[in-house]
Amino acid sequence: MEFIENLFNKYSPLNDNENVTKRAPVEYENRSIYYGEWILVNNQRHGRGIQYWLDGSRYEGYWKNDKANIKGMLYHADGDIYEGEWLDDKAHGFGIYTHTDGAKYEGYWKEDKQDGKG
Repeated sequence: MEFIENLFNKYSPLNDNENVTKRAPVEYENRSIYYGEWILVNNQRHGRGIQYWLDGSRYEGYWKNDKANIKGMLYHADGDIYEGEWLDDKAHGFGIYTHTDGAKYEGYWKEDKQDGKG
């Protein structure tokens, strides 16, 4: 759980006037596990959090409306990493994608696809 606490130190709280709380880890039907902040009124992930999938993938960062939003990092099971902006569970905005072989794309994304020059 120390890793989870370090996440909360790495990302500052969202300043959106929502009343959030941390709660026990939640396991989903696909067996992924989410640790983090929630809006209890509508039972949605909101604020700082981390989600693990069975294949070894991991997203850490901000959540809003129960989806990855604002900014965060996705560690793919194959070792590739995307760090940047998110909108509704998709890379969207500025981000850096680093492949395990060292190749890198640094630039803009739109709905999970590279967009423009990078």
